[in-house]
Amino acid sequence: MKGFAVVHETDVPRRIAPLRDRDGAVSSFTAMVDEFFPVGDATLELKRVTLPPAAVVVPHEHDSAEILYVLDGSIVFGAHRCVPGSAVYVGANTRYGFVAGPDGCTFVNFRGVVGTSIVYPHDANPTSEVGAP
Repeated sequence: MKGFAVVHETDVPRRIAPLRDRDGAVSSFTAMVDEFFPVGDATLELKRVTLPPAAVVVPHEHDSAEILYVLDGSIVFGAHRCVPGSAVYVGANTRYGFVAGPDGCTFVNFRGVVGTSIVYPHDANPTSEVGAP
């Protein structure tokens, strides 16, 4: 596959990812993550993430910028409530967190690079997002 790929949601891997609490322990919330890209030699990352109602994503940061696009439910970033059709840009190395709305949420997450790191406030060093608790 060079320069072109079509992926349907029925063909993408789905994983259940535990979320962390503010102390770094695994919380009671999990995310359902459908990983559309990377596939083959694709150099971009595209995921669909579904969170249950009131799921908390604690403050963290990545070493690359990302865009979140809300498909269903809502996400609350501080004073900003993002509903379907809302897009959120988060720059590289910007610490942020959010809470899923009362009906949960589903959003698309896009990053321009593959293999970004994720750092939580309690981490001394970045860890790979893939497989991180």
